[in-house]
Amino acid sequence: MDFTKQEERLLVRSGDLALIKRMKKSSIVITLCFAVLMTGAAIASKNLWVLLAISLAYLFVTLCEKIAYVNTAAAYKSLVVKLSTRINELEKKG
Repeated sequence: MDFTKQEERLLVRSGDLALIKRMKKSSIVITLCFAVLMTGAAIASKNLWVLLAISLAYLFVTLCEKIAYVNTAAAYKSLVVKLSTRINELEKKG
């Protein structure tokens, strides 16, 4: 079958539960680090520009995560369509 590189990687890693756990832990750690950073910045500086810069950096990181999630979901959808099409082809032959 003609899989893209991303589809092939997803197919191989689809059963890797440890990867999913690492991704969940990473999301939690990033959020907690942001909370600590914001709290520290708020206490250390009374400057709103520092808080704005940190908030914008966090928004950028979460945007990148969301884009990666959407790309992965689209690749999974494409992979499922290709696999189901191939299954249908094999069922018609057999």
